[in-house]
Amino acid sequence: MVKQNYLKMLRSISTFVICALLVAIQIMSYVTSLYEKNMRVSKLSLGMKQRLALCQAFMEDPAVLLLDEPFNALDSKNMHILTDVIAKEKAGGKIIIVAAHNIPADLQGVFDEMLQMENGEIVKTN
Repeated sequence: MVKQNYLKMLRSISTFVICALLVAIQIMSYVTSLYEKNMRVSKLSLGMKQRLALCQAFMEDPAVLLLDEPFNALDSKNMHILTDVIAKEKAGGKIIIVAAHNIPADLQGVFDEMLQMENGEIVKTN
């Protein structure tokens, strides 16, 4: 019941980002089971909270998106999903600014420009 209502709601939102939908569907069964168990968001793992927050950020469909440590607590699979989402949103004309530590080298290709900072100073650009 909850799943059908959720999907019906998503179909009616015209500005819903397709990429966020993919991430949301990935966690849908887990979230539904938590809802049925009356589990609070505060009880979710850090990685699940991070995915939920990212879904919310992309669902708002802003023209400019600032993501602070979006890769934190994500496993490799979800890092790649997030990178794909960022690439698709960027291709759609969005401006996405990411502040992160230790972005894996294989994921760095999606970014147009990278700055490295130390002690509040830019020390390296790509």
